[in-house]
Amino acid sequence: MKHKTFIYFTLIFVLVGVILIQFGCDKTEENKKPTCAITNPNSDDEIYFGELITISIDADDTDGNVTEVWLYIDGSGVGSSSTFPYNFQWNTLNEEVGNHVIKATAKDNNGGSSSDEIVISIISEIVTDADGNTYKTIKIGTQIWMLENLKTTKYNDGTAIPLVTDLTEWQNLTTPGFCWYDNDEIRYKNTYGALYNWYTVNTGKLSPSGWHVPSDAEWQILIDYIGGNEAGGKLKEVGTTHWCGLNIGATNESGFTGLPGGVHSSYGWSFFGIGEYGNWWSTTMSVSHEAWNLVLSCNHKNVVLDDFSINMGFSVRCVKD
Repeated sequence: MKHKTFIYFTLIFVLVGVILIQFGCDKTEENKKPTCAITNPNSDDEIYFGELITISIDADDTDGNVTEVWLYIDGSGVGSSSTFPYNFQWNTLNEEVGNHVIKATAKDNNGGSSSDEIVISIISEIVTDADGNTYKTIKIGTQIWMLENLKTTKYNDGTAIPLVTDLTEWQNLTTPGFCWYDNDEIRYKNTYGALYNWYTVNTGKLSPSGWHVPSDAEWQILIDYIGGNEAGGKLKEVGTTHWCGLNIGATNESGFTGLPGGVHSSYGWSFFGIGEYGNWWSTTMSVSHEAWNLVLSCNHKNVVLDDFSINMGFSVRCVKD
């Protein structure tokens, strides 16, 4: 009887041992999820409208490898990367001003995944001139520009800028003056702004407080940032709503949205170039009685810095101090 009992318990012990061994052999180690963290920008950062942002994601997997990192903006997938570093370029020019959710998801070779999420704000300063006109703004490279041509009839101290409608008087001016293209304020003001002679620019009082008319060097900074003189199309509004002809090379990739406001001549004719040319003053004189300005044309993809008589009437675009 004792012998049978011994055999019985021995069999049970062996069986339990076999089960335990089998269980131990069949047990697999649980997969560890990859790590995922957005390292740039930071949560609650304020980003200026028009900025090109590098979104950087740190992802790793301790028991395998990261196979893919996905980026989502406001719930929509905008791209993925399978190679380190996990960086994405985000052009805020295509986004609305306000809060946006940035989410990153890292996936590993065993099917595991993890995510990180932040909220940032896209901002755009609204500038008001002495007349109460308001202007949206955009950041292009290191500069912040108004998105529209200036249309104030007053200096920033509230005094009136002389409105000059007579051609002969305009051509003989040695003092500040402005006009509307074709002397038609109703038709041209809101879209193209006013045309100012350089004497008006040279007062230093034309721009709203905290802003100024760019120097020739500041225009060059903008040109260099967008890719040089042949990249003028990046400054022009797309299409032919305002530009005539083919509007060659126009992409407006910079967001500058240059419009062809035309010019008021200081020579034997008055207004010309609406729909064809956009000319913007700088504060920099080239030679006596001439100053530098930036020129865009509907028939060329180039941007040119050229000098013209300070009696010409050109558009003005302001840059932040």
